[in-house]
Amino acid sequence: MSQVDRKRTYFFVGAFATLQVLFLAFLVSGSALFLFATPEELNTWRYTQLLDAIAAQSIEHVDFNLERTTALVTTKDGETVRVNLPNDPDLEALLAQNNIDVTTSATESPRLFGGHLVLLSVVFITIAIALLGSILWIWMLIDCALQEPNVGNTKIVWTLIIIFTAWVGALAYLLLRRPQRQRELRQ
Repeated sequence: MSQVDRKRTYFFVGAFATLQVLFLAFLVSGSALFLFATPEELNTWRYTQLLDAIAAQSIEHVDFNLERTTALVTTKDGETVRVNLPNDPDLEALLAQNNIDVTTSATESPRLFGGHLVLLSVVFITIAIALLGSILWIWMLIDCALQEPNVGNTKIVWTLIIIFTAWVGALAYLLLRRPQRQRELRQ
């Protein structure tokens, strides 16, 4: 391989590595915006505010959680508020007496980061997979460019496969070609 061909190979390897890093930076910055954006939280009422609203006939619907420790209350104005409930056995009778619709939800979603815990974990898993895939891609691209013998078109073909198929091609190179190359070198 001539000096010009090596420089061209290093240029393309560097260019595609830069694109991978920029893609990762885009993912990380998007998830950072998601994490640190202030979510729209529900207003929280004290229990006495709930009792006052019931007396004023301004409650339309109450949705208890299974443990009956919190409730989501919908007012007649359409506002939804959260109420932390004490152990009050008379509350249900009071709601029924005032003809307020009552339901019980099976579960309450976690409120970490505005209730987006599942989405947050998906973002972190996606970033981890993208980061590991990019590291594998760069490692196999450099390994192929520097260690693959210049006999035939093997080096060029594997380099193009790794470049254009990203981490899938890098994984194929790691599992298929690299062990074969190492066996050939031992013989």
